[in-house]
Amino acid sequence: MIARLRKLSLLQRGDTIIEVLIAVAVVSSVLGITYAAMNRNMLIIRSSQERTEAVKLLQGQIEALRQMSIASPSLLPAANVNFCMKADGSAPTVISGSPVALDADNWANYIGVCTSNSLYHTVITTTDGATYKFYARWDRLGGNGRDEIIMVYKI
Repeated sequence: MIARLRKLSLLQRGDTIIEVLIAVAVVSSVLGITYAAMNRNMLIIRSSQERTEAVKLLQGQIEALRQMSIASPSLLPAANVNFCMKADGSAPTVISGSPVALDADNWANYIGVCTSNSLYHTVITTTDGATYKFYARWDRLGGNGRDEIIMVYKI
């Protein structure tokens, strides 16, 4: 009986260190790929949330402009002007006398004047008094650049 147990124990072998290392490497690779995919999905979700918030903000601005065009058309800014709509329905805040190209360099002029939630900056431009461009710009959370949405509305 003892000889038989010795024979079985000699035939039974455990995993070698190479097999264990290969198994650990495979599991690590799978976990790393899963983490990267989850991280990328979280960034996409965050970007989508920011964009949705900006769209809602611009839709509110468009609705305020539409309401003003019906109730008090004399309060609408004339052509060739940049402005912001106020939430209370009063006269819009005019920013400058003529529309400027809203590139990354000159948005500093609008920060604090047309800001919502201290994250989104909005500006409305018109060149003819009937077609309006609504801009929303914000710094992406995480500090990796800026994003922008532009909507056009015609009265």
